Amino acid sequence: MSKEKPRVVFLTDDKGGCMYYRGWMPMAHLSDRGLIHGSVTNTLPDYAFLHGSSDERKVDVIGIQRPMSSKVCEVIERWKPLIYIDLDDNFFDLGPLNPCWHDIEPYKQKIGNDPLESMKRVLRDAFTVTVSTPQMAEALSLHCGRPVSNTHVIPNAVYQVVSREEIAKQRHGMLRERPLTIGWWGGAHHYEDFIGLDHQLAEFVKRHKENVNFVCMGWAPSELIETGKVTMFPWAKINRFYKTLFSLELDVCLGPLVKNAFSVCKSNIKYLETGMFARTFVGYNHPVFANVKNGETGFLTDGPDELVEVLEDLVAHPEKTVDIGKAAYLDVMHNHLIEHREDLWMKAFEDVLYLGEKWQYTLPEAEHNEFIEKILPQQKELLGIDEILEDKSSLGEPDRLMTMRKFRRK
Repeated sequence: MSKEKPRVVFLTDDKGGCMYYRGWMPMAHLSDRGLIHGSVTNTLPDYAFLHGSSDERKVDVIGIQRPMSSKVCEVIERWKPLIYIDLDDNFFDLGPLNPCWHDIEPYKQKIGNDPLESMKRVLRDAFTVTVSTPQMAEALSLHCGRPVSNTHVIPNAVYQVVSREEIAKQRHGMLRERPLTIGWWGGAHHYEDFIGLDHQLAEFVKRHKENVNFVCMGWAPSELIETGKVTMFPWAKINRFYKTLFSLELDVCLGPLVKNAFSVCKSNIKYLETGMFARTFVGYNHPVFANVKNGETGFLTDGPDELVEVLEDLVAHPEKTVDIGKAAYLDVMHNHLIEHREDLWMKAFEDVLYLGEKWQYTLPEAEHNEFIEKILPQQKELLGIDEILEDKSSLGEPDRLMTMRKFRRK
């Protein structure tokens, strides 16, 4: 094993933003930098790839996101020194208005127990855990009994996927006489964020039919859609997300976020996605957006009424969006790119490498023989990280393994 380039695999069942920000982005960036060989997969690693000493194993570090299933928990408990668990959502404080609650509750009834209890146990006992916010670390302490000091807090970050020159060129074209374009993107899991605000926004749009365009990608409140002034775009998959978002030519981006135990653990990613394109962010005065300087890099408001007041002012003075957008862009470029998180991710991986260095696991003979005779001929490339990064023909089915090359920046 090359100690300079540990082989890191990130395991997730997600194919959206959570996978991208917590798995693919650090794997891609750190691999680009020559610090690791990174890969992302939704297939459980075969036990035999973890067999033997640190010099014999095919994988050095395994990241696992949202360990709910009993199978995944079994992997964690069996190979605990080689694993870090990443959690960026507080599943322990879901409410009935959150669609995740409706996913978990029927599952509890079906299997007769609570999958969150297994998650709590492995999060409490895991050697290495990474989260995206200090509030998430505190939630793990409250619900799982895991000391905050034993959790790596690695804030989310973004890539500079569009050049400064492209942004400046687009912004120059947007200064022409045209309605102010206000946008929002997300799924129906943000339903509760719009309670009270949906009516206010609808009335605002009706008042400004001639000088405001409203654009939504993914989902929008029904009352807003009924105004007839909302342009809807389907949700863009993650490998097209940024380019699609950039192409919408938004002046103002909304980030309302209701305050509850679930949402305070979320990250400021909506602000980062806004600032990276020099747009103006308008959201609620929420702990998640503590790094936003109100009136300088964005606007933070105390509820629907104040949020609409800010929008009214921006309609009257659209030139403000230029200065605010520039300040937000500089903030993101100087403080919130993935390279600014490099040391934090490597520190987490080093913790796992230190634990795994002296640890050795030997497969039971029956499992080892089955692996050699049946599994290896079919899956020998699955976790061969070097080969996967260099040879796309080894990927197999496209939805089974997502590597650094697959979503590489253009």
